[in-house]
Amino acid sequence: VVECSNCRHLYLNPRPEIGNIHKIYPEEYATYERHFGREGSILTRIKDFVLMSRFKRVTKYLPKQPSILDIGCGDGAFLLALRRYYPKASLSGLDFKFGYGVKKDLENAGIEIIEGTLEDASLKSGSYDLITANQIIEHVWDVPLVLKTCNSALTVGGILSLETPNPDGWDRNFFRKKCWGSYYMPRHLNLFSKKHLETILNHENFDVKETRSLLAPPCWIYSCQFLLHEKGMPRISRVLFSDTNVFWLAFFAFVDTVARFFQLETSNQKIIAEKRRTNN
Repeated sequence: VVECSNCRHLYLNPRPEIGNIHKIYPEEYATYERHFGREGSILTRIKDFVLMSRFKRVTKYLPKQPSILDIGCGDGAFLLALRRYYPKASLSGLDFKFGYGVKKDLENAGIEIIEGTLEDASLKSGSYDLITANQIIEHVWDVPLVLKTCNSALTVGGILSLETPNPDGWDRNFFRKKCWGSYYMPRHLNLFSKKHLETILNHENFDVKETRSLLAPPCWIYSCQFLLHEKGMPRISRVLFSDTNVFWLAFFAFVDTVARFFQLETSNQKIIAEKRRTNN
């Protein structure tokens, strides 16, 4: 991981070619299927609650029945939750690959599936009132191209909602050398500070409306897991710090809640930006 001396952008160097995406995201990659349990399980309900709580901050910018594209939709949980919230909305999901069960669930819910990379996606201009990209921009090869594609696909005044790791999160200080959970190499190709991401969005004709730190218990869990792995305890690390362990998820959520009370940045951030109504 290297850091730009001018803008402090962090990126993987060297990095894999996009043609190796099948190796980076193999068939067993967790987000292709229901990693956090079946629909109705306690973990699924917790995940749905968190996703929809965060989504409510975006609803004030949307029409009553919006057209929404979710990029990197993974197991489809967010889109299925949106379908319950917006039964008549136009919903679409884009991802490199969809597991059979996920694809079937989305199709049954009347959700359009777009399979492929965002860099190669052909999205109709002015099609969406909202594009959500939760934990995805750090995975893409060509960030400016992706943001230009999103800008073009949005209606005038449309909203782009991003969630992505924040390398200025206070917990990174404890795992700075190489065990911080959101390094997640080689899948995370880029890491953005809040200020730098705002600058990039502004350059690509977006106006930032809101920024905030989010709770980041998975990052804490992975950091602890990687630290134990580095100390020669890989089996113990996976058993003790599982990312589906409700106790650790709750504990580290509480830790980050306290951190936010003291106005510390966490290792997860949300930025809501509006497509500029007149380009500079």
